[in-house]
Amino acid sequence: MPVIVIVLLVSIFSTSAVFFTAKLDSAPIYYPIYSFIGFVMSILWIYVEANESESFANNFTIHIYSSCKYSYFVWRVLECQHDDHGNPDSSAGEFNR
Repeated sequence: MPVIVIVLLVSIFSTSAVFFTAKLDSAPIYYPIYSFIGFVMSILWIYVEANESESFANNFTIHIYSSCKYSYFVWRVLECQHDDHGNPDSSAGEFNR
């Protein structure tokens, strides 16, 4: 059974229980249980969101690092084609005379 079906069934059951057993003038007997479940769910939501944020940050960092690495490689290749004075290096294959 898919997870969404299980979640919907549990939600419908708990909502029905509250609707048919709660009174307007007093708190239901299961109020502490629902408070605890709400607390646990908030912790789970924070955990899930933190993992998604961390995953995004790691992906973004890897992308930035790899693009910097390749940029540095291209810069070094171009730098090696010139001598210390900025003139084309005669030992570079493209600039042989």
